[in-house]
Amino acid sequence: MKKQLLTAFALTLGTLAIAQVGVHTTTPQASFDINAKTTTGASAEGLLIPRVDRLKAQTMTGIATSTMIYVNSIANGSLGGNAVNINAEGYYYFDGTVWVKLNSGASPSINIYNADGTLTNSRIVTQGTNTLTFNPTVNNGFSVKGSVFSVDGANNRVGIGTTTPIAPLQIRTTVAGQVPVEVTQPINNLLPGIRISGTGTPAVGQTALIGFNPNESQGAYPILAGATYTSASASQGDADFIVAASQGGTAEVMLTVKNRGNVGIGTTTPQKKMHVNGGLQITNELSVGGDAATAGSSGTTGQVLTSNGAGNAPTWQTPAGANTPVRAVTSNDTLTVADSGGFVYSSGTAALTITVPDTLPIGFHCVIIQQGTAQVTVVGSGTLTLNSARGNKTRTRYSAIGVVKHAGNVGVITGDAVN
Repeated sequence: MKKQLLTAFALTLGTLAIAQVGVHTTTPQASFDINAKTTTGASAEGLLIPRVDRLKAQTMTGIATSTMIYVNSIANGSLGGNAVNINAEGYYYFDGTVWVKLNSGASPSINIYNADGTLTNSRIVTQGTNTLTFNPTVNNGFSVKGSVFSVDGANNRVGIGTTTPIAPLQIRTTVAGQVPVEVTQPINNLLPGIRISGTGTPAVGQTALIGFNPNESQGAYPILAGATYTSASASQGDADFIVAASQGGTAEVMLTVKNRGNVGIGTTTPQKKMHVNGGLQITNELSVGGDAATAGSSGTTGQVLTSNGAGNAPTWQTPAGANTPVRAVTSNDTLTVADSGGFVYSSGTAALTITVPDTLPIGFHCVIIQQGTAQVTVVGSGTLTLNSARGNKTRTRYSAIGVVKHAGNVGVITGDAVN
């Protein structure tokens, strides 16, 4: 009898090894098919999945992928490790790494791909070396709070303050005030500004910068327009900074700054450092001469601005017929533009020297008279050379000598002069 039972049990196991198993059914439809014991009445039917709390699920080891559990408590354990998704009671399955919640029909999966939502807490996305790319193909395809920031994917434009940008970058505001570009780092030589550059022919490597110089001593420049050519074979044009405006029609260029420093007002081809194509109004003094570091001269009342030829700065001159300047000196003195065409009287009792500076304009002339008993010596300064047939000193009391500057660094002494 025992041999017969063992034989029957062995045959049953063999059948289980090669066939499907059914519970309450003789025709299983899958590897393991469970039918209800009764289909009517009030008796409980169903499959009971192992019930554990979150701590148990979190500390289990050697878990096979597809293992299913029912978490009946989250009082213990934490949202971490393989239990990072266990935030409520319910069914979970193991995907090989973490427990994954089985969503019920009453609570469908909600994410940014199929529904709107509200953050329940602050979130941080740590990308590391991974990229996050948005590829909109419509206007306002990506936005932040309406028009605060908008990306026009259809036209490859970005709008700040507008959802319909009309340029690669448009900044628009309806609030009175400035639209600043600000650098707040405490770095002395950091120049805040807007950089504009080109990479295609004929703008290979050209750059322009509009900025503010908060610390001139550090060597920064408030406005810079320049070109850095990176291709010897390309044909580059000028890297100009242009200010233009339009009242709805074609934009009119009002100001042009060439990359070599020439500035044009009313012209895009300035021929000098300042080229005004139109009228010019000056409401204060007009200074000429000087150099890059020193101020020029604004002349004296009644003088007129006179050309000194190409390459030379004009000078203030006293016109013919104007009041002749007369000046008396008693000690060493230096002639000025105001002395041109006039007389300088020496009434001192001690010998003195009158200096003719090389900064006087071409055409300067005046007469020096020894009215007193002291002899007067006339010398040039800087690069000025004074030539004379007889000398550079007055001969005696009441003698007069003239000084004429007839070239850039050459003058002549005339009259009653001696060595």
